[in-house]
Amino acid sequence: MRRIIIIAAAVQALAASAAGQDVMERAPGSIRPTDAALIDLPGTDADLWDQGPYNELNGLSNGVESAIGARRTLMFDFVIPPGQIWHIDGLRWRHVWETLEPGSGSGIEVRFRRMYQNRPSTPITDWQTSTTYEEYAVFQGRDAISIAGFEPVTLTPDTYWIEATIIGPENNFWRTADLANGTQVWVDYSDQGGFQRGENVFGVAYDITGILTGTAESAYTLTVSGDCPGRISVVWAGATPNRRHAVLIGTRRGAYRIPSGRCEGTVLGIESVILTHIFGTGPGFGERFATVGSHPCGWQMQLIESPSCNLTNVEIIP
Repeated sequence: MRRIIIIAAAVQALAASAAGQDVMERAPGSIRPTDAALIDLPGTDADLWDQGPYNELNGLSNGVESAIGARRTLMFDFVIPPGQIWHIDGLRWRHVWETLEPGSGSGIEVRFRRMYQNRPSTPITDWQTSTTYEEYAVFQGRDAISIAGFEPVTLTPDTYWIEATIIGPENNFWRTADLANGTQVWVDYSDQGGFQRGENVFGVAYDITGILTGTAESAYTLTVSGDCPGRISVVWAGATPNRRHAVLIGTRRGAYRIPSGRCEGTVLGIESVILTHIFGTGPGFGERFATVGSHPCGWQMQLIESPSCNLTNVEIIP
C-alpha cells in the first residue's frame, strides 16, 4: 500500500505546474546537450539488430501447435541502446524444414519479453500475427529464408527478447550461428516444462541468425555516473522542454505498473519503487548532482516525464 501511495503522489506532483518549486536540493551542474550527430539512427526499413553471421551448422526444434498440444517458441535477446526508440516492424531469419518443402509455413507469431536475471521474463506484448510473410528456399536441401512483417512494436532503451514461432507444420528447425557476439537463445517448451536454454536442446550452445527491421528515433535518455556512496551525476536528454520529471529508484529491474493518477497503467522498468526528486526538464537536456549514502548503491534508476508519462532507460546507481 505504501508503494502505491508513493507512486500516486509522484504522479500528482508531476501534474503540477512547471513553475512549481524544484525539490532537488543541489544546484544544476554543467549542461551536456546530446549532439544529434553522435546518435547513429537507422533509416527507414533498416536492420535494427543482426544476430549474424550464418555458419550453416546446428538447429533448434521449433514446433507449433499439434494434436498433443505441443508448442515450442524460440527467443533471442537484443539491446536497444540509450538515445534510441525502435519501431520494430519485421523479422528475417534462416532455418531448415526437416521433412517438408520450404514454403510450408504460412506466417509467424511474435511477442516481446523483458530481461530478468539474464533470461527472458514477463511478456510485454500480446502475440502478434504477421501481416506479410515470405518463405523461399536457398542453396540446396531444405534451407529456407523467412521474412515476416507486422504492425510496428515500439520499445525504449533496454534489453529485450523476441519470441517467435512459425505458423505451419511442426517439422521445422531453426538454423543457427556462432556465439561470437555473446548473445543467447532460449526455447519455450510449453509441453516439456517451459523455458530451457538453447544449449539444453542438443547439449551445445546456439545463436539464432535473426534480424530485426524497422525504424528508430531519438529517445528520452538517462545516464548515471559517479561513485556510490558519494557524489553521483544524473544526466538526461531528449525530454520535452519546460516540463517536469521525477527520479524513481527501485531495488531491481522489473515491470511495476502505476496503479492510478495521470500515468495510470504506465509500466516502469523497476520494482520496489521510491520517488526521490522532482525537477524541471529545462531545455530538454541537463545534469543534476546529488550526494548519496550506501543504501541505494546498486539500485536501479529511471526518469518519468509529465504529462506525457514518457520513460527513460533504466540505469544502475554505480
